[in-house]
Amino acid sequence: DICTTNSKLMLEGSDSQSGLKFIYWKYSNEEIWKKYTTPIKLNHSTNANSLVIESYAVDNAGNPSSIFEITCNKNSIEN
Repeated sequence: DICTTNSKLMLEGSDSQSGLKFIYWKYSNEEIWKKYTTPIKLNHSTNANSLVIESYAVDNAGNPSSIFEITCNKNSIEN
């Protein structure tokens, strides 16, 4: 997929047992996880070769999922 400066990333998840409670996300270079509430506007104001977004979900029983990474390589980012 092409990642443009106007791209927005939508995160979705599901849990067939207890249901999905929250999704959290962050840019890989950040320390603090944010609760996902609206589509994420991709921030390309970095000099890195790629833009990496990490996310994970928590179900209603409190179980976290594995961390999922989404990467946009610099050569696929249109400015």
